[in-house]
Amino acid sequence: MKIFSTHTFRPFSVRPTMVLITIFLLQCTSAKKTTSPPEDPNPRPSWVRQKPSEPDFFHGIGFAYKVPGRDDHHQIARNNALNNLSGEISINISNQSLLHQVESDMKVRETFQSVIRSTNTAKLEGYELVSVWENEREIWNYYRLSKAEHQRIQREKRTKATQMSLDQLRRAETESDPYRKFIGYINALEAVKEYLGEPLTTDYNGENIFLANHLMNKIRNQVDEWNLTGNKHLISIKRGQAVRVPSNFWTGSSIYFTALSGRDPLVNFPVVLSYSGQRNHRQNVLTDRNGHAYFVWERINSMRAQEQLHARIDLQTMVQEATKDPLILALVNQLREPAASLTIEVLPPKIFIRSEELLMGKPSDSQVLENVFTNEFRKDGFEIVRNPREADYILDINARTRGGNGRGETTQFVTAYLDATIQLFSNPDQNVIYSHQLNNVRGVQLDEERAARETYVRATRDIEREVYPDLRRKVFQ
Repeated sequence: MKIFSTHTFRPFSVRPTMVLITIFLLQCTSAKKTTSPPEDPNPRPSWVRQKPSEPDFFHGIGFAYKVPGRDDHHQIARNNALNNLSGEISINISNQSLLHQVESDMKVRETFQSVIRSTNTAKLEGYELVSVWENEREIWNYYRLSKAEHQRIQREKRTKATQMSLDQLRRAETESDPYRKFIGYINALEAVKEYLGEPLTTDYNGENIFLANHLMNKIRNQVDEWNLTGNKHLISIKRGQAVRVPSNFWTGSSIYFTALSGRDPLVNFPVVLSYSGQRNHRQNVLTDRNGHAYFVWERINSMRAQEQLHARIDLQTMVQEATKDPLILALVNQLREPAASLTIEVLPPKIFIRSEELLMGKPSDSQVLENVFTNEFRKDGFEIVRNPREADYILDINARTRGGNGRGETTQFVTAYLDATIQLFSNPDQNVIYSHQLNNVRGVQLDEERAARETYVRATRDIEREVYPDLRRKVFQ
């Protein structure tokens, strides 16, 4: 049996509206695939992306960010570009140059390279601005310098510097004063400091010389002629005594070094003195007309048996009169500075003690205060002598006791007081160099004599704890 459907079959159909939408979408998709992005109206030039390379030119590229609130980005970009340009100019050191002689000294070499780089940037000439590019955030500068032009400029500058140096050299050679001659050589060397890596071959008095090398040898030979000597190899000084320049008012110890060139005194030369008795001590002095550099010290206070005194002619100070250039200073620092040393023998002082100690108006049967000072001095290595003519110092003690108010109504104890004057004199001039007063040192006992003796006991404690340490600090330390 056959079964027939009640629905009539119709072919599939698409409405016109759907067809139009589909076509539109396809066109949009096609447009997205074929349309290229809009061109950048301000593209980065090739020299920003990659530094140019031309064999006949040095190139310098530099940029700066545009920081809100600042308007120096143009100058920063320019400076960076010129620094970059100068960095392309290589620093070559000739085998015949002064710098090659001191090649082992890395400090000199590095100082030279630093000085030349900074000088090249500051004195760069003949460059040209090729282009500038900037956008909202950055600014770029492009400079270049012809290598041929750079070499021409350098030749002219080198010739001028060489002539200036030769003029300074000739002037120095006519100087009779060693100090001025030395300064003249330094001035001549500074004139060619930018070319110390080059031979600087030139004619001088009919002789072909390497100028910078010649100048350095002149300086070295001159310094080698200078010498320092101490007035004695061993100087003996008593602890606590001063060291001063001899004069009508000073007949004590004097220490000095003599600076000579051959037999001639070096006048007004700076000398540095260093004393081992005080850590990191330096005295900067000038030599007098006799070439003497005096060591002045208020008092020698070392507790050691010996100290060392060193002296050297201060070449750096001399150089700085002519120049502050770090390269010249570094070169001179290589030289052997004339120096000398001497030994200071620190002798223990001799003390004579003169003491008057009264007990209620009568001489005490025991010199209590004299004994305590004797013990303290001996602990510190001083020598106690019996004859005042042998003494370096005289200690004078004048002490006396006095009664108090007697026994009170409610107590059996008696009070006494001690007053004392303690003075230290230098000998033989008898100048007072230390003075101390003890007043109202109180003693309390059952009777007046015991109370008076008690004041001396208490006074010894004051001397041990306060008076003697104060005397030692002010006179011998």
